[in-house]
Amino acid sequence: MEILHPEDKNSKESSSVMDTLMNTAIRAEYSSPLLSLHMSPPSELNEAERAKLEELTEANKGLLAPLCEDYNFKVSSFPE
Repeated sequence: MEILHPEDKNSKESSSVMDTLMNTAIRAEYSSPLLSLHMSPPSELNEAERAKLEELTEANKGLLAPLCEDYNFKVSSFPE
């Protein structure tokens, strides 16, 4: 497994790795421990899992976005 770097956030490979990690995390959160003992093939996400994945994806986008793209705003809004 490769390390994900923030500067690679738009590459296909890093997004597929991130999708895989998020799907695994969601499955672990929503699956029963008894069901995980049976080695069944991975299934499609249900509606609750898809909603949680979308929520996590949006939160991740918010964390990666710059706080303010206009750096002059910072200087003019907060005089020293």
